Amino acid sequence: MVLDSKTVVVEIKAGQIDGKAELFVNVALKPSINIDRLFVHGWGLGAPSSRTWKLAERLQKAVLAGKAFGPASAKVDIHGASYISGPALIMGRYLNADLKKAGF
Repeated sequence: MVLDSKTVVVEIKAGQIDGKAELFVNVALKPSINIDRLFVHGWGLGAPSSRTWKLAERLQKAVLAGKAFGPASAKVDIHGASYISGPALIMGRYLNADLKKAGF
């Protein structure tokens, strides 16, 4: 399965962790995909600023273009719930460099 604009929704959202502001980018499967656990992956980008918002928008574009994850497949956990498993090609620690490498 390819994780791109046909299969996932990307949400950019400001929130808090331990009382500190944080900008999040969360990826979930579209409800039309027949999987029990829809959450796929998330990144925390630091305090919301113009720099982190731009980074989040670049990340969103990469995810929707299918460049953020390798080939994914459906798996079943020990409780019988299905989920998607696949490698992340864009890592949080190297986010800017990985996005540049992917063309974003």
